[in-house]
Amino acid sequence: MAFPDAWGKYFLISVTKKAGSQIELAAVVEPESLEINPGDVPGESIVNAAGGRIWKDDAEEDGEVSFDIVGAVEIDSASAAGGLFQAFIGGTYDTAEPLESDIAWAAGDDRARDRFMVVVLQTNDAAAATAAGVTAAATDSKRFWCKEARLISHKESWGDGTNKVSVTFKFPPYTKAGTAKNYAYQSGDATALTAITYT
Repeated sequence: MAFPDAWGKYFLISVTKKAGSQIELAAVVEPESLEINPGDVPGESIVNAAGGRIWKDDAEEDGEVSFDIVGAVEIDSASAAGGLFQAFIGGTYDTAEPLESDIAWAAGDDRARDRFMVVVLQTNDAAAATAAGVTAAATDSKRFWCKEARLISHKESWGDGTNKVSVTFKFPPYTKAGTAKNYAYQSGDATALTAITYT
């Protein structure tokens, strides 16, 4: 196989709660809505006494991944059709019908938001079924992943004549220790990509 002239609008995308299960969302994501912004690396020049300029680096900004979900018809957290309703609310995910997002938030409960891994895979591996999984040898792929992401926005609308949820994940560019990035790009030229886990 060989890389296409350009990757088209089809891709696999998954969201995984830390130490949780991977949810494959490609079947409900509107392709044109996907935006991956790893965050700007800003800086500016400052004037010195000689009239010259010295470059000053500023801190790398947080990254964001956003996309629209069309076709989330329930709130089952184990299914693409359930969208990310329970993931946004947080707490304990309901698994017994009828489903309801967690409402048990006693005073003093830790309000820490869940953390997620988001993975987007473009590939010519026709057998690939998961964004974070392996790809076959001798296939071509490009993948983006980020970890430690928080689901910061979950906006539901009917403006396009159908029920749509626009979601945004935000992630810090580095780990707390500053020794590793929380995101990366991968590609494989006639090469298998290995699986990505999030524990």
